[in-house]
Amino acid sequence: PTCPGCVCPRSDKEGDLLKIMLGASARYSFVKTLGVGGFGTVHKCIALDTKELIAVKIVKKECAQYGKREVEILESLRQLDPHKNNLVKFNRHFLHNETFMLEFEMLDMTIDDLMESFNRPLHLSEIQLITQQMLVALNALGSRRIVHADIKPDNIMLVNHKLQPLKVKLIDFGVAHTVAELSLGIRIQVLSYRAPEVMLGLNLNEAVDTWALGCVMANMYLGTDLYLHNCSWSLSSSVSSSLLSNHLFSPQPVACLPVLKQ
Repeated sequence: PTCPGCVCPRSDKEGDLLKIMLGASARYSFVKTLGVGGFGTVHKCIALDTKELIAVKIVKKECAQYGKREVEILESLRQLDPHKNNLVKFNRHFLHNETFMLEFEMLDMTIDDLMESFNRPLHLSEIQLITQQMLVALNALGSRRIVHADIKPDNIMLVNHKLQPLKVKLIDFGVAHTVAELSLGIRIQVLSYRAPEVMLGLNLNEAVDTWALGCVMANMYLGTDLYLHNCSWSLSSSVSSSLLSNHLFSPQPVACLPVLKQ
């Protein structure tokens, strides 16, 4: 079913969010829904003023504070070249009845989608190329003292896998923070990509994104997550065991040792 006078599909839960596409004030022509998340939905649309295919993220009204924060983060990144720094291009945003709508360039597929299309994990040469681009992206975020806080395969997208093979960009700044906002004990990152200092309640900085990228590298090589756990306790035990027994850090961070040994 569709909203009256609208080309977008409607569900009872999302009807109020999609009203911003209605009538004379409509900005977009709906194509299809790309994904549904905890904070909102992402739709493939055509911008009526530019006739370009774009991605529109509609943040749930009850999650307006996250939409506002994401816009603030994205605006602070405008000084950076999104192409050179491998960051998704943020075009503009609109606010309608406390509902945030964010417009981005249209990208192709995620790293997970790519591996699924290959029916195999990635080769080392492919992992190297993707990782190098993501390190450029993290360096750019670091120059603005911003932590993405949700680095994972689903948030790394190919620009165009046919015309630009393995050209990738980092997306989704919905839970990004400035370093100054990272308080002790804050819970960020998906469990399998969560850095030890997050689990241990230590001081946090941009390094948590580097840890997560390392986990993404392992995922691309193995075809599955490096740490497969469904609770923070078992993950913490596994990570601390590998840090202490395999000496991944040499020397290990002094602040971590007492807690890890416990």
